[in-house]
Amino acid sequence: ELKMKEITMMKEAAVKAEVEATQMTNNAEAKALSLKSQLNESQKMIEMKVKELNKTKEKWEETKSKATTLKCQLDAEKKISAAEMQKLHTELEIAVKAELDVVNLKVQIVDLQKKNTTEIQYWNTKLKLANQVVDNSKKNLQEINLIYNKSAAEVIDLKEKLVDINKQLKKEMHEVS
Repeated sequence: ELKMKEITMMKEAAVKAEVEATQMTNNAEAKALSLKSQLNESQKMIEMKVKELNKTKEKWEETKSKATTLKCQLDAEKKISAAEMQKLHTELEIAVKAELDVVNLKVQIVDLQKKNTTEIQYWNTKLKLANQVVDNSKKNLQEINLIYNKSAAEVIDLKEKLVDINKQLKKEMHEVS
């Protein structure tokens, strides 16, 4: 009976471990789904940034073209007022700033992609480990069930032997008296 209790306790522990492993798996799957959603949002944000980048690039090209035209006019005329000179300077600053913005956006996009890839790899590893725990728990539970069934069969055999021994003792006691 003590052996049966131990087997039952082992079986309960295995079932508990399986439930916990299943919960870990579910949590890991939920986190992976959340990260995938974040990745999709990040990709949408990246697409928006790329569109902004393209608009900025078009503006920069337009500004660059205007600046080139103005520079040609400056070379041709050699007489430009201070206001026109300031306008040219401002447009060149806008072009330089636009180019820096393009570079910064590209760096941000690359950083976001690296971060999302790393997090997805981390959660995929967690999910794989959780699945391994579930598989091991199932194997342990199967082994415990086999031991339990074998022990139950042994107990039944011992009970039958005990009944036979009792019958034999009664018979011998009856013969003695």
